Amino acid sequence: MFDIKILQKEDQDILKNLFVKNPQVFNGYTDNQYQDYLIQSTETILNDKLFFNVGIFNKNNLVGVIILKEFSTAPAWCWAHHLFENRGFLINNTEMIEMFKDIDQIIFDEMENKRKLNRWHFAYNAEHPGVRSIGGIDRLLRFSKNFKKEYNLSKYHYITEHILEPNSVPKYDYQKNMILNRSWPIRIGFRTAFKIED
Repeated sequence: MFDIKILQKEDQDILKNLFVKNPQVFNGYTDNQYQDYLIQSTETILNDKLFFNVGIFNKNNLVGVIILKEFSTAPAWCWAHHLFENRGFLINNTEMIEMFKDIDQIIFDEMENKRKLNRWHFAYNAEHPGVRSIGGIDRLLRFSKNFKKEYNLSKYHYITEHILEPNSVPKYDYQKNMILNRSWPIRIGFRTAFKIED
């Protein structure tokens, strides 16, 4: 059974511990520079009000986190990081769908209702956009319909802005910020989600 909790500043040690265990980005890639960045940024992630951090617990142990960040220069937010202690721990599809339904509600209540934001951005591994990758969000939404679940995610229209080739940097500052102002040895996609008007 999984519990979901918004991480606070007192969760610094357990979050840092997760970063040490499995510092993956872009659905499976990691390197020492990224791990060092996460560990050094833990205090900022938990104290800066632009961040919103959703912790996933299993038997009171932090096993995953979704880190979101509001833009400081535009009425938008981005999916900054997501990490799981063990990529294989979500083995029950029904439980996974239920958990992500709850997370979806928490995220969009915060971003749409409390922060009044209706556009968001994300970067992803363009080489492996599977169902468990944020890049494969269209596939996730189709998959979830088999379980008769409606997500807030499905109220958005997704466009692919750019596919960045390995070892290069994007043109726009907000895209550079999303990938930590560095290059990566993989292809990275950038997508924007716009709220569909009723």
